[in-house]
Amino acid sequence: VGKGWRVQVDGQDKPLLRANYLFQAVAVDGGDHDVRFYFWPRTWLFGVGVSAVTWLAVLVALGLAWWKRD
Repeated sequence: VGKGWRVQVDGQDKPLLRANYLFQAVAVDGGDHDVRFYFWPRTWLFGVGVSAVTWLAVLVALGLAWWKRD
């Protein structure tokens, strides 16, 4: 099943299942349920970290350029 995906049924984590070779599914009992699929890949967190480090480097470079201007 796709990496980065998770599912909760009524607030409880449940295993994802493969459906029709293409889709994802979750098994639930009869009745009304709150089913939520979440996509949270590790690559997204890596991208956020790289962006944060880059912005920090830019701010430090701008700060040094401003401080040393004469």
